[in-house]
Amino acid sequence: PIQYAKVQPPPLRDETLTRDRLLDRLHAEHHSRVILMLADAGDGKTTLLADFARRTRLRTLWYRLDDDDLDWTAILHHLVAAGREHDPGFAPATLAMLAETGISGPSREAVLEVFIRELPTIAPNGAVLILDDYHLVGEAPDMKVIARELIARAPERLSIVLASRRTPPIPLARLRANGEVAELGPDDLRFDAAETA
Repeated sequence: PIQYAKVQPPPLRDETLTRDRLLDRLHAEHHSRVILMLADAGDGKTTLLADFARRTRLRTLWYRLDDDDLDWTAILHHLVAAGREHDPGFAPATLAMLAETGISGPSREAVLEVFIRELPTIAPNGAVLILDDYHLVGEAPDMKVIARELIARAPERLSIVLASRRTPPIPLARLRANGEVAELGPDDLRFDAAETA
């Protein structure tokens, strides 16, 4: 079953500090294919991304991963649900195929292919897919395949944010060489003097 709290940005308190320099950087970097946000627990990754999702005009698909997201059907169900937060009719063919999965149902590759074909409908003017807590499932075989395929084949106007405590096991060397990977690390997320004040 879909856990809808996982496909919605967490609510922010009114007193949450607005980190304009980092929000501006995310806005500037949203044209990158991949944005890596790598930092330890408590460094503010989720809060910053939730604030970005709240403020940007871009469609922001949110998916907070956890230990239950190891199976490709659960992952794709939640990715469809994240898109349906913006467009209730998003990915009808993918959803129909997911309803048929089973012993003799469609394969992971077949469903993923259809999902990638349907992705452009959610990002006609640009969109951002945020995969929060990626470190919890990054080593899972199904997640590796899905993330790799999304990064390689998603529409140009879709940026993928991987928020994680460690570097994801995804081949990014070619994208880095082409300048298509932006990175924010602990030094970027550390409060500066003005924010501390």
